[in-house]
Amino acid sequence: SSIAAIANIEIHTKTEEDDIGTCLKISGSKFGKQEVSVVPNGTSIAVKNLFFNVPARRNFLKSDKVELSHIIDEFYRVILSHPEIKFTFYQNGAELFSLAESNFRKRIANIFGNKIEEKLIPVEEMTSVAGIEGFVVKPEYAKKSRGQKFFFVNRRFITNKCLTHAIWKEFEGLKRALYCKHLTRQRAQ
Repeated sequence: SSIAAIANIEIHTKTEEDDIGTCLKISGSKFGKQEVSVVPNGTSIAVKNLFFNVPARRNFLKSDKVELSHIIDEFYRVILSHPEIKFTFYQNGAELFSLAESNFRKRIANIFGNKIEEKLIPVEEMTSVAGIEGFVVKPEYAKKSRGQKFFFVNRRFITNKCLTHAIWKEFEGLKRALYCKHLTRQRAQ
């Protein structure tokens, strides 16, 4: 609803059970029209003319490149938590992403490149209180930058400085241990 308040939105949707889909058009929170539409199964959402009705907000926008980067960051948060859904992302008519339904590991590789797949270590721990599952990279490939760290609780992206710090501290310890082991091997040779 917050995006629909400041943009023109067009939604095409159809379930597998329906013979025909629906098209909804919303502009500046005003419901334009709803009509039947011949569309494939699934949902397609187009957002156009962002901030068209709030020119003062448009003044706070950064360059197109920076704003696209923010949108892609948010897109990653959605597509990583839902690998079972197919996603296609267009920007100004050009396809930037086309991601088929997959598993979590494959979705990570599809986003960040196939080379990352060999660097991933699966993590899974289930207790009576909570469960953790996901992937981390091998310690020697870990980077301190905020870039590619994603935490989800019940498929919702979260940011938590304590969690990020705790994980990074463990990686630093592992990296030191691996480095010492490497030095010991070199001295033995």
